[in-house]
Amino acid sequence: MKKFFIIALIAGVCFSMIFAGIGCKEEAATGTATEDTAAEETTEETAAEETKEAAQGDVTLDLLGMSCVWLDVLEENQIPKFEADTGIKVNVIRLGLDEIREKLLVDLTSGVGSYDMYYFEQGWIAEFLSSGYLEPLGQYIEKYGTDTSIFFEPALEYWGTWEGDVYAFPWDIDTRFFFYQKDIFEEAGITVSDDPNVHVSPEEFMDILKKVHYLRDGVAAIGYLGGRNLVSEIEWREMFFIFGGGDGKYVLDPETYQPLVNTPEGIAATKFYASWDEYAPQGHTAWAWDENMAAFQQGNVVISFEPSVFAGIFNDPEQSKVAGNMGWFAPPQVGDNPVKAAYGGWGIGISSFSNNKEEAYRFLDFAVNKENSSERAMYAGVGASQKFVYEDPEIIEKHPYYPFIYERLKMTEGFLPRVSCSSELVDILAVQVSSVVMGEKSAEDAMAEAEKQMIEVLKRTGYIE
Repeated sequence: MKKFFIIALIAGVCFSMIFAGIGCKEEAATGTATEDTAAEETTEETAAEETKEAAQGDVTLDLLGMSCVWLDVLEENQIPKFEADTGIKVNVIRLGLDEIREKLLVDLTSGVGSYDMYYFEQGWIAEFLSSGYLEPLGQYIEKYGTDTSIFFEPALEYWGTWEGDVYAFPWDIDTRFFFYQKDIFEEAGITVSDDPNVHVSPEEFMDILKKVHYLRDGVAAIGYLGGRNLVSEIEWREMFFIFGGGDGKYVLDPETYQPLVNTPEGIAATKFYASWDEYAPQGHTAWAWDENMAAFQQGNVVISFEPSVFAGIFNDPEQSKVAGNMGWFAPPQVGDNPVKAAYGGWGIGISSFSNNKEEAYRFLDFAVNKENSSERAMYAGVGASQKFVYEDPEIIEKHPYYPFIYERLKMTEGFLPRVSCSSELVDILAVQVSSVVMGEKSAEDAMAEAEKQMIEVLKRTGYIE
């Protein structure tokens, strides 16, 4: 009996040890699985951080642009978020208008690739596209699912499309019209409409200038450029179109490439544009954008002929003395001519010589998306190239001129010709138009000379025989 008891006791102990061992193994297995999962998650997080750190250390994108309000918003508000999300650094280089073109041409013609991305003005489009200076974006658009339908179709076609692919996105697009100080108009007994489809005649416009010119001490009637720079050409082109030049679309014949400037419409537009000089501040022909903008901001001119992108600055009380006192109206209409408008603005693309094309496109995709485009529009009222911002109720509440701009952009057809010598043609026109504004030539002589010089350039570059 005693022997049986001992055997039973030993068996019980053994079974207990066996079950205890099984329990320990299960517990150990469970613990190991949990630790393995945690280790995997930690490894993934570490890998992600290491990838981000590697990107931060290895990739810095250089973006070349002109100092302006939309670049302020991008650099101050949006680039930090992109850098935090991706680990890719973005270095913004700001230059003046003439410097940008000079630096770009040196870099691109040498193939150095100092800039991964750059903004370019409309006069440089064909030159850059035809010379292979821009990276085709079609493959990236498909890979990242970029929604290009948000852009104004004519702007995307003009700024970015070339030989079946997209090479750039329109960034800042604008149209021109007149801003004015409401209280001075009221004092002069002048009423104008803010409907983009209601126009004064050229004669009525000149009468407005006469009435408000120095109505208040030191405040001239109108600020505009008129000097020898590409912006003067855009201002003149607006007048050329309203006088019926080029069917409101063309400076060159679209089939023969013959210049259309030395025509009754071109001469009439030049005379009209130059006639404003009598009512402008002395020295305005030496102005660039900044001086023209500042004249209206400070209330030193009653009317300013400006691109729509400056509306937000003019209506910002922290930057402008005319904020809350600013009105706007459309350029004149000549007879029964269809109302057209001239496009201005900038595109953005990736240098074909960049070593960081994939990362650069990730930035482009980020920069043009709906969220960031809306933020720039809300912040500064800048000239968005995306249609939806002009119909956003919140944006319109802050920037009440947006519906006016939207209608103007929809009626805009007047682009510069996409020829590789566009910048030369612009320079020729700006010099000749300016010579009339400054009283050096008659409109007839200036347009004849412009035509002659433009033909020489077009022959040299192979567009006409």
